[in-house]
Amino acid sequence: MPTQRLYLEDPRRNTALALVSGHSSGGFLLDKTLFHASDPTYHHAQPCDRGHLLAEGHKLKIDKVSWHRGEIVHRTSGPMPSTGAKAQLHLDAPRRELQARAHTAMHLLVTAIAEQYGEFIEPPAVVGGGEVRA
Repeated sequence: MPTQRLYLEDPRRNTALALVSGHSSGGFLLDKTLFHASDPTYHHAQPCDRGHLLAEGHKLKIDKVSWHRGEIVHRTSGPMPSTGAKAQLHLDAPRRELQARAHTAMHLLVTAIAEQYGEFIEPPAVVGGGEVRA
């Protein structure tokens, strides 16, 4: 079963309870997550969320969250939690907010420059087709 992406349902939520549902590609899977994975769809991949989780008596810093074969893989430099372990997730919300603001500011800047001087860059290609909208 795919990971429930809580950030799509409530982007302001910064804590949640989850279960470790398995291991993959040097990391672990959760049944639900607050952490947005880095997205390789665009030329300018979005950075992943950061934070930490409490599981099996350890506080583990989330170093990287990425997609691997259709699964969201969480990586930490600490010990890997066991499959079936309960985990309390804590999002680094100020970091997400700062990244969101910077992302929006760049879209506004590129749009303003394009309106003033015309198209100066090609819109980024989207893997699998589609388009990027300003």
